[in-house]
Amino acid sequence: MRPFRFLAEARDVVDGRGLAETARRAESMGYDVLVITDHLIEQLAPIPAMATIAAA
Repeated sequence: MRPFRFLAEARDVVDGRGLAETARRAESMGYDVLVITDHLIEQLAPIPAMATIAAA
């Protein structure tokens, strides 16, 4: 059996600082993936958001 991998969703994040904090917290808790909203609602721009997550 392959090991489980878990993901977290960065929900209700309103700025880069909060997104970076969420990414660090998810990583420290053992999550493998952090996903962000990509739909027709109020959201952070996807490319800068992913760059912020990668830099965290």
